[in-house]
Amino acid sequence: QGEVLRFVRKALGLKVWMFAEDIGLTTDQVIQWETGNDPNGFGWDPNLLSKLINMVNQKLENLQSYWIPNTAHE
Repeated sequence: QGEVLRFVRKALGLKVWMFAEDIGLTTDQVIQWETGNDPNGFGWDPNLLSKLINMVNQKLENLQSYWIPNTAHE
């Protein structure tokens, strides 16, 4: 699970501290989750999952607007 979290963070182009701030965690928590060293265990909290999905959707929308020209103005 930590590998998935790291993959998402890197795919979003975020540093650990930026990612932690965006999802409401500490930098240490993110590092512990990504490395599998969290003594409390990593869980897919519904609020965290929702935040991650929203972040990925926003990134995809930004990429889409970059790669797909807006033809509505033509």
